[in-house]
Amino acid sequence: NGVPANNCSINAYDQNENQGCSQSGHLGSMGHAFNTQGGGTFAAEWDPKAGYIRTWFWPHGQEPLDLVHQNDLEPNSWGLPYSYFTLSPAACSPSHFVDMRLIFDTTFCGDWAGNVFRQACPKEARTSTCNEWVAQHPEKFQETFWSIRSLDVYEKRGAP
Repeated sequence: NGVPANNCSINAYDQNENQGCSQSGHLGSMGHAFNTQGGGTFAAEWDPKAGYIRTWFWPHGQEPLDLVHQNDLEPNSWGLPYSYFTLSPAACSPSHFVDMRLIFDTTFCGDWAGNVFRQACPKEARTSTCNEWVAQHPEKFQETFWSIRSLDVYEKRGAP
């Protein structure tokens, strides 16, 4: 319905089915602009003791120095995160986040996109489904790829 979620549960009674919470990426954090600037760096901090998950993005060459040098990381000095999810027993219990996996995925016609294809792409939807259109137009996805220079994982000192 186009209304931002205020409840991250995919079963929230006053939201679309499977809506959950989303975030809008930083300008230049994806697509052509991202590729043109030489990529960038994404960082996420998951801290159940402090009660949050925070994420940041920096265009290539604008990363904080402690992150560049990979020592003594100080996320509180990285500026305002572009997403902040509260972890608390009342809002979203940290116990929901166990056995986490990182998945890189490009989904063209999943639960959400497949269901809004007719609305978002009315011209194309007159003659094909989302899956058919994607299969018949590979040229539209020439800049749809992953190129990952590194994936680093850090743990706070004294963490269990």
